Amino acid sequence: MISSNKTVQLRGHSFAIDVSIVSHESLTVTLAGEGSAWRGSFSAQYIEDVTKKTGNFKRFSVFAEMVQAALEGSAPGLALDLISAADLAGTNATTHTLLPVVAHERLYLVVTYAAAFDRCVCSCDSFL
Repeated sequence: MISSNKTVQLRGHSFAIDVSIVSHESLTVTLAGEGSAWRGSFSAQYIEDVTKKTGNFKRFSVFAEMVQAALEGSAPGLALDLISAADLAGTNATTHTLLPVVAHERLYLVVTYAAAFDRCVCSCDSFL
């Protein structure tokens, strides 16, 4: 099992984020910040299915490495973000006006990477 934790700035707020990767089986993300906590566990198959739906398929091992690198800040083209269902409903590809995080709100952890001629978003669907 690989586990890392760090305090990160997401949506203008500090969050303690803990990411645990169990072999090639699952990814668990725990976020805590400002009196609220969220947790999500995702199987390798689920991650692969979600990335396939986004049109940018990633094998679980690659997605897990991307999350780790984004968390560590070791890859300049990678970034983590949180979005809510309200954000999804109210934004489009060119406008990203993020609404405040509300306790017990369903959130989406998003991994974005930018390459020389490509910018892609992969999400870990929702977690509570």
